[in-house]
Amino acid sequence: MHIFDEPKIDCHVHVIDPAHFPYGKDAAYKPAGQEIGTTSQLRQVMKCFGVKHALLVQPNSGYGGDNSCMLDAIAKDKGRFKGVAIVDLDAGIATLRELQAQGIVGAAINPTFHGNDVSLEVVRNEGQIKVAAVYS
Repeated sequence: MHIFDEPKIDCHVHVIDPAHFPYGKDAAYKPAGQEIGTTSQLRQVMKCFGVKHALLVQPNSGYGGDNSCMLDAIAKDKGRFKGVAIVDLDAGIATLRELQAQGIVGAAINPTFHGNDVSLEVVRNEGQIKVAAVYS
């Protein structure tokens, strides 16, 4: 079987579309030029290489914790994309479930935003799992 006939999944890709989803005003770095890749461009690249699904990863650059661009891509491709969102350390179960309902399958907690003096505790309570931040 030829490589282009094999089913493929891209397991780490960013969608960056500042024309439709402007960068945060406080963003330290704002991707430009060849670093930008819209949902439409991603679809075309996936089609060219026979990639059936992709795991979208929220980029730190430009958007930080604003997952809007990625969530829009997931919503428009109805099951083809799943995502890893950047979440606040105090995100509650309701927020995590809302993100899950929108196609998010993982959460990134980033030292760029929260520092590296944070450890996480997994708290189990009545069958629910919550991640709690513990500052040293």
